[in-house]
Amino acid sequence: MRPRTALRATPLALCLLLAVTTAAFAHTALRSSSPEKDERLTVAPTEIRLRFTSAVDARLARVALTSADSSPVRLDSLRSGDAADEIVAPILDPLTSGEFTVSWQVIGTDGHPVRGTFAFVVDLPVDTTTVAPATDPEFGPPDPETQPHEAEAEPESAVQSPGNVAVRWLTFATILAIVGAGVFRTFVLESMRSSSTVPTGSAADDAATRAARLGRGAAIFLLLAAGARYFLQARAVEADGLAGDIMGVMLFDTPWGWGWFLQVGAAALALFAFHRAVGDPRRGWGAALLAGLALAFTPALSGHAVGSETAPALAVAVDGVHVFAASAWIGTLLALAAAGVPAAVRSGGGTSMVADLVSRFSPLALTFAAIVVGTGTISAILHLDAVNQLWTTTYGRTLLLKLGAVVLVVAVGAWNWRSVRPRLAISGPAPLRRTAPLELLAAAIVLVLTAVLVATPTP
Repeated sequence: MRPRTALRATPLALCLLLAVTTAAFAHTALRSSSPEKDERLTVAPTEIRLRFTSAVDARLARVALTSADSSPVRLDSLRSGDAADEIVAPILDPLTSGEFTVSWQVIGTDGHPVRGTFAFVVDLPVDTTTVAPATDPEFGPPDPETQPHEAEAEPESAVQSPGNVAVRWLTFATILAIVGAGVFRTFVLESMRSSSTVPTGSAADDAATRAARLGRGAAIFLLLAAGARYFLQARAVEADGLAGDIMGVMLFDTPWGWGWFLQVGAAALALFAFHRAVGDPRRGWGAALLAGLALAFTPALSGHAVGSETAPALAVAVDGVHVFAASAWIGTLLALAAAGVPAAVRSGGGTSMVADLVSRFSPLALTFAAIVVGTGTISAILHLDAVNQLWTTTYGRTLLLKLGAVVLVVAVGAWNWRSVRPRLAISGPAPLRRTAPLELLAAAIVLVLTAVLVATPTP
């Protein structure tokens, strides 16, 4: 990729990353309720009906009702309502006059717990003991199309803590390293083996072994991250650890659980494959690539994409391809810097080998960057709403910070193309060793901001 071509691609790459980061779906929110927020009732209700902006599972929901003095009011088991987006909580204790607060928590399709509260007032006539049936038109559930709920503009998400952000960052970073190690060996080193410009195959074997160690370490940390994700999710939904009924439903009956199992299984496969490749640098790489491909789809299954109400299958597919391409792009650069350059220096032919590695990495980087652009464009078409939300919402402002970090990644990459690459054949790996860490650091910042955006409700 020539410098001029890289410069032409920069605006498109920036648009892509802007599009991809906006390709998130709003968290499930309360659309309407009966009783309504701040409603004053002259007849005590016998149930609470909550309707949300997307389908919810009553088994994963929690509703509590408290009086003005914070005393709990007994509720019967939650049940699904007349529609998939509605839950019903029958009230067991008769309500007297006073203010009552409803606290609710649901778990969206993306696995993110969201909670909120609202209050209503019961003002019974003196000596009145009658209650209204739930079907009474006076306070049946309002039409969600004509009476949107006003309980809260942005429900509280329970997955925005620093611990959750750190675990998501570690998940993204380890997936990137696993994919990058597999792509580096399979496409860069194998291409180099068949070239007459490579003096010997021992240096390539050394680079493959180092890449396998990188992938093996990443797989171990990914398994640790998966364990941490489970316990953070259990705490977020207030389940009772491993024995929690809610977590049992989460694991076996929701996309979050399926994505978690897929992530654990693929990480275990990657660990086995890379361990095998450390012992024999020419074995195990097919399984490593397969594991990396599977892992690329796990963020979509455990995050926003699967929550699409219009085209969830397409959203998951686009997101998975995007994650794989981005990981292959930046992850292969990581493998090149952490495995390829040290192996080249150790072999004694560092100058020519590093130049050859970078030359073979270049077309791959361009290809994967183009795929990232394509998937980002599709995501933008599917999900982009309004441009002014970039500076008027928390999500948008965080997105702009991420875009700034992306600008730095692109700028350093363009500098590598324009200035560093032509000097590698003369001065060896020294220039790349100075610029590659900066590019990787900027990419790490992008991952941090992505980890925050995943749990930030979109406008």
